[in-house]
Amino acid sequence: MKQNTRRRFLIVILTLSALIVSTIIGFRKYLNADYRDVFIKNKGQIVRTELRFRAEDSTFNNYDLTIIDSNNLTIQCMVRVPKDSTQKYPALLVMNGFDTGRHVIELFNSIEKAVLISFDWPYEGKRKFRGADIGPFLPKIRSAIIRAVSVVLEVIDYLQTRADVDQEKIFVVGASFGAPFAVDAAAVDERIKAVILLYGGGDISLLIQSSSTKQVKTAWGRKLLGEFVAALLAPVEPMKYVEYISPRPLLMINGKSDQSIFGKSAELLFEKAEDPKDMVWLETRHVKPKMSDLTATLEQMMKKWLIEKGLL
Repeated sequence: MKQNTRRRFLIVILTLSALIVSTIIGFRKYLNADYRDVFIKNKGQIVRTELRFRAEDSTFNNYDLTIIDSNNLTIQCMVRVPKDSTQKYPALLVMNGFDTGRHVIELFNSIEKAVLISFDWPYEGKRKFRGADIGPFLPKIRSAIIRAVSVVLEVIDYLQTRADVDQEKIFVVGASFGAPFAVDAAAVDERIKAVILLYGGGDISLLIQSSSTKQVKTAWGRKLLGEFVAALLAPVEPMKYVEYISPRPLLMINGKSDQSIFGKSAELLFEKAEDPKDMVWLETRHVKPKMSDLTATLEQMMKKWLIEKGLL
């Protein structure tokens, strides 16, 4: 009787051990999985576009653009087009944070010889949360974040329909929250000929730890939160994809006193990237839309770099 009990106990232990090991292996496989095929598979086909004149300024005609795709997704964009319509222009697809969305290109004033476009992130719902209140919204937020890479690819599909866009000069600019998606999209789509990252980095766990110092007071709490979010967003981790940008050029501009992005995050991403690549460190904190002097400096630096590379 005792022998049978021991045998059953041993079987249970071995079964549980096998389940734990297989779970760990499966989780690690999920964390390291390459989702580039998924990004492409999730991309819809453009069914209809609506371009509406918004306003004009001294250099650009500004438009609101709605893209409706075969997945029944509506993508709201803003487009700035040089007034001189007699030539083809490079195109800059710009991505920033959730709050700025498509309006980020309104900050651009000196890159006048390019078509500029940006979009609102594909998430509709609550955006400000208190602690665990975010729980019920996590699946929808995660889905929107992963889908965002496919949205970038669709916006590039749209740019290819424009007669005023030089198809060999389509670039992506990812600022802050938008940086990972610029990396991920470029790893998938060779139509993107250059990548510029402003105040962005790799290793989502570190990014969350550095950006949550006001919300989470303890280091261990930020570490736990960072690891949780990194696991949740493993499909879009830029560290897995940045090497695939090469041989196209990459520019990273970061701030030495950035309170939202650890310098280590930027360094890790830059080290993982292949040549050609350039890194510039500025004596600044994290860039924000209201920092007009800094955004003007960044625009001039981007313009100079693109010209030096023969891209603008």
